Amino acid sequence: MQRESYRQNATRNGVDPTTGEPLVALYLQQFDVAWPQERIGEWVRHHRPDVFAEASAIWDQVLRSRVSLRETWRDAKTQGQAERPSESGQDAIDRAAAHE
Repeated sequence: MQRESYRQNATRNGVDPTTGEPLVALYLQQFDVAWPQERIGEWVRHHRPDVFAEASAIWDQVLRSRVSLRETWRDAKTQGQAERPSESGQDAIDRAAAHE
């Protein structure tokens, strides 16, 4: 899974102008939804505190937007304007609620 993620990201992120090496982003939530609080977060916080601060701020934004989407869906459901989300959509809503 990690190699596939690396391969996909290597082609779309460009190259470092100094070294010529490909810029690669690994989306940590692919491996652990709660990565900032878990082992992956510990490692990043220890070895790259600069990256951890930025990445966890972005992840917090993602969680807030999920919560907002869930609230919008609930409002629409209350008004009778929402269909039941797909199972994967419901899973995402439930995961976001668990991390509030």
